[in-house]
Amino acid sequence: CDTSYRKSLLEAAEKEALFIKTKSIRAAFVGYEGYPRRLSECDDAPAALYAIGPCNLDCLHSVAVVGTRHATPYGLDFVKHLVGDLAESLDSLVIISGLAYGIDVAAHRAALDADVPTVAVVAHGLNTIYPADHRDTAARIVSRGGAIVTEYTSDAAIHRSNFLSRNRIVAGLADAVIVVEGIMKVTASKDAEDPIFNNKNIEEKNAAIAELADNQTIFYIDVNEAVCDAEGNLNAEYTIDEVHLKAKYYEIWKQFLLEHGIER
Repeated sequence: CDTSYRKSLLEAAEKEALFIKTKSIRAAFVGYEGYPRRLSECDDAPAALYAIGPCNLDCLHSVAVVGTRHATPYGLDFVKHLVGDLAESLDSLVIISGLAYGIDVAAHRAALDADVPTVAVVAHGLNTIYPADHRDTAARIVSRGGAIVTEYTSDAAIHRSNFLSRNRIVAGLADAVIVVEGIMKVTASKDAEDPIFNNKNIEEKNAAIAELADNQTIFYIDVNEAVCDAEGNLNAEYTIDEVHLKAKYYEIWKQFLLEHGIER
């Protein structure tokens, strides 16, 4: 074995250990005490997980809220109300997301507003925060009892593939995953008549997604087509209050989640 290569690995490990110690980072390893219980059940769980912040990743209830980076006004309003209502309905709740623009950061901020811990799973080491615009939110997450979590060491380069890979951690830490205004690729083709890709019947859409997702607790909420115009503005025929009744999104999805989504 190349001695210089082994030396470089040892130096990198010592540097990372010092970084972890000085920044008060928690390191957990799969198969050992301290590793998140839900994540440990996943076949593709990362070997190591690094966290800064006091949040208990084995809390009683854990819900992930993720979605598009280009959220509509209604999508943002939906997230704020849903997270707020879950906070009122559930004890020991943590909201999980990815700190990205749009729905992700809205979920974190809604949790902070509701005085609920929130966990941001990032696609890079804990020596930085991306996007930089969300550094203040990240600081609030940690100071308010949440955590910033990653599988990457501080010297790891940021690749585009990291952002897709971290999604499995977001899902793995949660009892339920709510995808708001996102694109869910679950079939080879998108048939306009497929209940997954239209908003004619919410219950039928959920049943179809559950079947394809092997009945895992994944919920897909696409509010664009039903209540927003092409620019993302609320259609004139709806008011904010009427949306919840006419489109039937809010109460139906909230109730379904409360009844089925967070108990295993």
